[in-house]
Amino acid sequence: VVYLRGGSGGLMLQNGDGTSAHLLNSSGDQIFEVGSSEKMRLTSTGVGIGTSSPQEKLHIFGNANEDVKLEIENDFAGKNSVLLLNSGLNGDSIIHFAENNTVRGIITYDGGTDILKIINSGSTSTAHIAIDTSGNTTLSGSLTGTTATFSGQVTIPATPVASTDAASKSYVDAQVGSADTLQEVTDNG
Repeated sequence: VVYLRGGSGGLMLQNGDGTSAHLLNSSGDQIFEVGSSEKMRLTSTGVGIGTSSPQEKLHIFGNANEDVKLEIENDFAGKNSVLLLNSGLNGDSIIHFAENNTVRGIITYDGGTDILKIINSGSTSTAHIAIDTSGNTTLSGSLTGTTATFSGQVTIPATPVASTDAASKSYVDAQVGSADTLQEVTDNG
């Protein structure tokens, strides 16, 4: 049995035992209930799952002691599941990683420069890893640990700027002279 009820508060479509309902309230929101509990709301702003006041076109919210997950699944052999971020011409496609409403890390594709950037500070001013369309990669910060393995050519700036910058052999030779021109200096002091 399905009940259809209306009035000044809106319109409700409800199953016989009242545990599931679809409501259209007086403000135009569409509310979907399961087990007498609101599960989703469609407002003029967007769709809210777990929230009655979505802040974006799709807003998924959880406040229970469990993970909030978005699953995109394709169970057909040999086919992919794809998350597509499609910006306008020269626009950026961005994924923010936030903790307690503070952005901590960013993956962005800069449409203006065609560079993929990985940033670990929450600020778009400095990319920690930047990869251009030719595969050229720029790392900023320090490499730590005992080894770093690179495939391909590694370019070291011609002139180091900071005391922690690497120096090429040609730079060092130019500063101290080649082995052929070095002179022994004795301190008799």
